[in-house]
Amino acid sequence: MHFIQYDFLIIRKKNRAEREVDQSKKALLENSIELQEQKIKALHRNLSLKMDTEKLFLENIKNLKNSKENTDVALKDLQLKVNNLIQIDKRNFGLMNDHGIESDIFQNKLSEEFPDLTNKELKLCQYFRMDLSSKEIASIYSTTTGTIRVYKTKIKYKLKLSKEDDLRLFLEKL
Repeated sequence: MHFIQYDFLIIRKKNRAEREVDQSKKALLENSIELQEQKIKALHRNLSLKMDTEKLFLENIKNLKNSKENTDVALKDLQLKVNNLIQIDKRNFGLMNDHGIESDIFQNKLSEEFPDLTNKELKLCQYFRMDLSSKEIASIYSTTTGTIRVYKTKIKYKLKLSKEDDLRLFLEKL
């Protein structure tokens, strides 16, 4: 009877320790999620600011083309807006660098599991994972949407996926 009680105490201590580890992992994950949400909010704010600055920049260029007077003032204003855009990019660099590290990890993992993929196909997988359309990817590579669709078909073949399988969902699960 004494051995059963001893075994029961050992099992209870082990279960308690496992619960504490699970709670610790949960707390770490919650902190990580909160940090990522803060980064996303900061990127959205900076992106909005950058888009507004770019719109004003383009308006100033149009006005400069139409106006023959005060070009010095307009050029100084444009220079100020370019400097603002550069400062916004500097603020975003740290946040975007984290994304770059995550992309590298994803591509390395994909490359290890599917060594037949070329570097370009690995980069395209990153874009497919981000749910970019063939048109958007084609504009990045200055090519046609048909070329991107051919690459997508080749990638799905190398990943042993059928035509009906969703490439983005498959890549997200990696």
